[in-house]
Amino acid sequence: MADPRQRMIIKVFRKYSHSLGPDALEVLEDICDQHGFADNEIEHIMETLATEYNKQDDAAMKVSLEVLGRVYDNMRNQGDRSLEDSKETLDPNSHLHVVDAFDMPLWNWSGERGTFEKLFVIPFIAFGFLFSISIPIQQNFISSDRLRIRGITRTICS
Repeated sequence: MADPRQRMIIKVFRKYSHSLGPDALEVLEDICDQHGFADNEIEHIMETLATEYNKQDDAAMKVSLEVLGRVYDNMRNQGDRSLEDSKETLDPNSHLHVVDAFDMPLWNWSGERGTFEKLFVIPFIAFGFLFSISIPIQQNFISSDRLRIRGITRTICS
């Protein structure tokens, strides 16, 4: 019959829908013995191992020794790195890019086409107020094409 430590390990891995073979159970017990974990710490440690095992791409329902060993090595190596080293490698300026909303082009919804169209806005000042005229460039090209088809050579808004 399994001792309480084995039952705890099996219970935690069953919680994550994994089944342990005798060889995987023996490896997990050896890890606990090697590090001298107390019986009250085993559940938390096995929870951590099981969640990290689930994150692996090649994790199967039956716990694989190869994947379990890789997870254990990753967790052990992760503890060797200091927090100061990880803070130095992160540079927020390389991850963030601030976009000025006033430099972005104006997009309006076209009900006819069922999509957004980029509009070019020409601002000018009249009577002390700032006005803007929007000229849909694509519509001008369509209008000029229609006029050329009809034999008229001048274009609108050229």
